[in-house]
Amino acid sequence: MKPDSLDIPAPAAGEPAERNILVIGGGFAGVEVAGELADFLRGALRYYPRVKPDELRVTILQDGTRLLPELPESLGRRAARSLERRGVDAEGVDLADGGRLAAATVICTIGTRPHRLVEQLGVPLVRGRIDTQADMAVPGLPGVWALGDCARVANAASGADSPPTAQFAVAQAGQLAGNLAAAIAGQETRPFAHVSKGMMAT
Repeated sequence: MKPDSLDIPAPAAGEPAERNILVIGGGFAGVEVAGELADFLRGALRYYPRVKPDELRVTILQDGTRLLPELPESLGRRAARSLERRGVDAEGVDLADGGRLAAATVICTIGTRPHRLVEQLGVPLVRGRIDTQADMAVPGLPGVWALGDCARVANAASGADSPPTAQFAVAQAGQLAGNLAAAIAGQETRPFAHVSKGMMAT
């Protein structure tokens, strides 16, 4: 499930690749797009009696060990089971070994990426995001802090990295304001901790 590169080849002779749909990205957008497509295709079959259900295929290609990494693991696995019951291949496809997946329709939902300026700052990065200490300070750079989509901020409340969503960015902003005031006053800063108010994938 970790492709080195994506190369969708022309379909082999007799292979109905036009009926294969590949959704790249197993986050919220990818899961929702794949689920909606599966439901739409199943509903449309009654208008196309010559097309058999097993001729249509929706596959999610996820660079990771599971779907919906922003949610707890149990919910990500539950989403995968739900998609599989609806005919979506949620196991992913390993293309690094030279395997091929024929598909005429490719939908890319790989999500956000930090601004290119971040790569030019010369700060430590983790998956393209600025690495931070628990209180959102950038290690080795006194007086430099980072938050939001451009930063990898650990969430002390869950033990996992904060997802790049508005809910967490707003919470980080409030916490960082308090940490800045504490740092100026010579007081101890606090690690970022936020309990999610909830996330939903249809």
